[in-house]
Amino acid sequence: MLLALSALLLSGVAALGASSNTPPPSWAGGEKLHAAEDLATQARHLARQGDVESELQAWERVLDRSEPAAPLRSEARGRMAQLRAKLGPVHVDAHSARPWRVLVLALRRVDFPYRTADGKTQRFVARANDSELHDMRASIDAFALQVRRGTNGVRRIDYDWRVIDTPQRAYSGDALTGFWLGPWDLRDTLTTHMGDESWDSVFVYSPFESGSSRLPQAYAGCSYGGDLGPQGAGWAHLSWSSASRADGEIELHEWLHLVDWAFAHRSGYPDALVPDPDDGLPHGTRAGAKGLAWYSEMMQSWVTRGMWHEVSMHEPLPNPFVRRSLTSVRVCGPFLADNAREAWERDWLGIRTLDLRGRPLGSQLAWREVHLTRTGLPAAKGPATLYLGTFVESQRAQAALLSISCDAPYEVWLSTTTTTGMQTEQLATRPRGSREEYLPLNLPAGESRLIWKLASAGPAPRLVLRLCDGSGSPLTDANVRVD
Repeated sequence: MLLALSALLLSGVAALGASSNTPPPSWAGGEKLHAAEDLATQARHLARQGDVESELQAWERVLDRSEPAAPLRSEARGRMAQLRAKLGPVHVDAHSARPWRVLVLALRRVDFPYRTADGKTQRFVARANDSELHDMRASIDAFALQVRRGTNGVRRIDYDWRVIDTPQRAYSGDALTGFWLGPWDLRDTLTTHMGDESWDSVFVYSPFESGSSRLPQAYAGCSYGGDLGPQGAGWAHLSWSSASRADGEIELHEWLHLVDWAFAHRSGYPDALVPDPDDGLPHGTRAGAKGLAWYSEMMQSWVTRGMWHEVSMHEPLPNPFVRRSLTSVRVCGPFLADNAREAWERDWLGIRTLDLRGRPLGSQLAWREVHLTRTGLPAAKGPATLYLGTFVESQRAQAALLSISCDAPYEVWLSTTTTTGMQTEQLATRPRGSREEYLPLNLPAGESRLIWKLASAGPAPRLVLRLCDGSGSPLTDANVRVD
């Protein structure tokens, strides 16, 4: 799951591709991973020749067709920034860019009851006037321009604008934790307006103040990835008032959360390759010129044109990373705990002797298959434990790397069956989760099982898994399955 609630509460301060018959552009990469140093050597050679465009393409290949160490990644990003400055502004026909389709729903009226922090019942009523609706649309236009510039003309935002006059009578959250809108709060509206079309994102605007009346703790923005967004689309809710700036900044911020999710979950790129839009910004700088400057730098120097060309919420183009992703796993749980400590420390199923077939001994819950990029992991009503597993069938003994990114505490185990019985080895225990960690493991010939234990606080944990050889390429002579 991706839930990005902006750190800045609204407390009175305003806070592109060709058709399938068209050959890929020259900067679009292939489906093979290369040695990072070899690609960097080629880029440095081109620098001596003074061919700016060819050198830029070579440095892009370092980022999107290899897995460079941090110093080389920084060198590539720095050199790309210098080369883009030499090339100057991008002048690309917008019609040749690959579209990202956005359904925009502007809620004119909000009318719903809520409880204040001291338990009193209140009713919040607000109405967006025509001037505010005009500014919302102007901000969407500004956002679309930022996307075109930031992706160097590779992507364009195609949006469909619709004003919803029916009052919005439900919000997620409360006066203590903050209020926001999720897809479930607009179920009927989404059914009516989404139809059977394939949208990449849904943006929803709602007014959060009316005169002196203000929705308490209203979040500036909220976003979900395609696992929780409607019909596989990314989801963004944006609060709006007469003081909001129509510069496209908040839309760009939430959209970058969505594409960050799509890069990791749909296209299979390593999490460390694409930064979260919250990274690197001091608290409060997301609203304004510093935020836009950071987003522009990130989009042009951290993400290559090939990556922008490939990423999609529904149909990403092939790349060498996606073939390493483990998208389907077996899941048992959630097992509800009394508190977070019990969820982390208690072993409900006996992980050292755990089999992935049938119903675990002593459990009323059976194993079931879950697709991580479609439905995501199950959520619970409070602290809980989840068990995950997958089978790995290797034709030979070989060294491998398991990459894992998880925003919840987890353990990883490798279980093999030997002539003397089941042998289970703990590979890692991370009480605070981790981002893009690589764990070495030795796969024996024959069948083995990878098992994860996750301790969630209630919301569905976000999990990205990849299995590759020692060089980072997809495993050969091995098959990963869930049955």
